[in-house]
Amino acid sequence: MATTGKNRIDEGLFGPGSVAWKVWTFPASALQGFARAVTIEHLDPDLTAAVDKTGQVIQRTPLRYDRTMEYFSAVLFADTPTVIKMSDILMKVHSRAYGINKVTGNEYDSNNPDSQLWIHMTAWHSILYVYEVFGPGRLSRDEENEYWRQCAIAAEVQPIRQEDVPRTRGEVQKYFDDWRDKLAASEAAISNVDHILDGFETIEPRLPAFIKKAGRPFLRASIIATYPRWMRPMLGVTQSRAVDSASIALWKMFYKAAHNNPD
Repeated sequence: MATTGKNRIDEGLFGPGSVAWKVWTFPASALQGFARAVTIEHLDPDLTAAVDKTGQVIQRTPLRYDRTMEYFSAVLFADTPTVIKMSDILMKVHSRAYGINKVTGNEYDSNNPDSQLWIHMTAWHSILYVYEVFGPGRLSRDEENEYWRQCAIAAEVQPIRQEDVPRTRGEVQKYFDDWRDKLAASEAAISNVDHILDGFETIEPRLPAFIKKAGRPFLRASIIATYPRWMRPMLGVTQSRAVDSASIALWKMFYKAAHNNPD
């Protein structure tokens, strides 16, 4: 592979000194960050129709989750030829996901620029948000501006219109505010979200059974704690503020220890 050792062509789109690497390598990205992103994505009803048609979220959860993480990880950390190759593969896979949404009657297409931008922004926002909530906290203004500029660079390898990509915290907030009236949760969306929230059991099949059972409610609670309260009824979840606070405090301690001991 061109991404490893002496065969690596370059440092990719960003490089190890970038703000993007700093945020995306924080341990919470792989659990709360990705789970938050892929569940909130389901509030786009046409995206849900495309996902539900394949049935892969329920039928092959670990594989689907791993491939999603693999793509985003490649864009962040792989060399440029690998990023381009992964992008081409993703668009070919998405080219088969199109049809009519039975709920809305709309046509859906997984390569639609608006749907692609929604996926892209929920991922980059969620990864930064869990970094803030479970990790060191807010970036400096200069670092955050750089983060969103790098988000726009990453969008270049997907079928996304560059002029639509927000590049500041204010623009990102406006982007999500503008989407709010378009968000909706179908029965399929709620079912998929519930399945993903049980990620310790549904996404990590290699873990011992007792760890999956014990860890499931703790991971689930920590992901829900990152949702805006207005969004939770749409996603079919409820949770008290006390559980939110306790869950965040618990995972902050865990990630502080993990971050200080990367091995």
